[in-house]
Amino acid sequence: RLATSDQARLSPLLASIGRQLADRRRRKAAHRRLVGVVTAVLADGLQGSKGAAGLITDNLRPRDLEALAEATGCRSCCLLRLSCSKDMMLERLRSREDREGDQRLGLLDSRDASGRVEDYLQRLPEELQQLTAYVQASGMNLS
Repeated sequence: RLATSDQARLSPLLASIGRQLADRRRRKAAHRRLVGVVTAVLADGLQGSKGAAGLITDNLRPRDLEALAEATGCRSCCLLRLSCSKDMMLERLRSREDREGDQRLGLLDSRDASGRVEDYLQRLPEELQQLTAYVQASGMNLS
């Protein structure tokens, strides 16, 4: 939503990312660019805040954790992974089908809620493997 809002159109960078998000063929590249922007903003905010004890983030994929660690200069000390049933995911997605901005993000153009959940479930084993590798390399304990 950051790159597709009306306010984002005032920023040349966010407007460019928003145009990429609108094009299904360029969506992955747009997502990587947007992750880079958000990572940089989070790092600047954390480093510029005296007395900041840390940062709580949501919805980071394992491959983005290392970039965030590099940008902020500190590694994660605690990761919390929440899971829920397929039925709960479907219920939550269906309850927000008419959210403003979903069309501009391309969330409604190719997959319905069940398709999006299936896509997630297909990539989940690989993401869990990546997350486990990140945690082990960081020296954190798995519980």
